[in-house]
Amino acid sequence: MKKLCLMFIIGLFCGITHASEINNTKITRTMMDSNHGTAIFVQVEGSPSRASGSCHSNGTWDYILPTDTEFGKQMLSRIMTAHASNKTVRIRGNDECLLGSVEIMTRLELY
Repeated sequence: MKKLCLMFIIGLFCGITHASEINNTKITRTMMDSNHGTAIFVQVEGSPSRASGSCHSNGTWDYILPTDTEFGKQMLSRIMTAHASNKTVRIRGNDECLLGSVEIMTRLELY
């Protein structure tokens, strides 16, 4: 039982370390393309910190966000607000990649 609990805790921390984050940045570019459904691609100033082994390998886009859910639609509104007003943001991803190489955004904070 102790080994099982220890394995669970280690697995939990491993998942956390692969997720990316960038603080005090600005959204510099966004893109939507009919070939990619309702997802929005986001580029930020600087480079998000990602652990080695991250699924992310795209050199242009830092994050992607599917906007086909209510949460995605609300995040899209905040992304566009931050970009249009040049607000400073904090973004986190979850180390899950959509389209094979762009990490999914899971959190956005506007300062």
